[in-house]
Amino acid sequence: MIVKRDTVEMIPFNGLEVFDYTASMDASASLAIINVPPDARHPEAYSTKSDKYYFVLEGQVRFGLSGKWFDLESGDMCLVRREQHFWYENSGTTQARLLLVHTPGFDPQSEFVT
Repeated sequence: MIVKRDTVEMIPFNGLEVFDYTASMDASASLAIINVPPDARHPEAYSTKSDKYYFVLEGQVRFGLSGKWFDLESGDMCLVRREQHFWYENSGTTQARLLLVHTPGFDPQSEFVT
């Protein structure tokens, strides 16, 4: 299956721009690109189903994992395990961009904001 960039709709979430390339697909994983403008923040959350792999494509992002925080930049990766609480924010002055892989795939019924 091929997914062309111009066919993927942007989903706004808390100031973030989420492009879910696998929306509505029955797949074993899901993939999204997330644009994180300066000062945008993903609220603290967790998943009861998926591990999440966040790869920083560009910019700087601060991740909070289970009460600790880490500054990441282009080329860095953060693994958020199922049930692990996390948050992230753009810690730079320019837009950051993340690649996100959920495994198993994204299921909104299994995602919880705290």
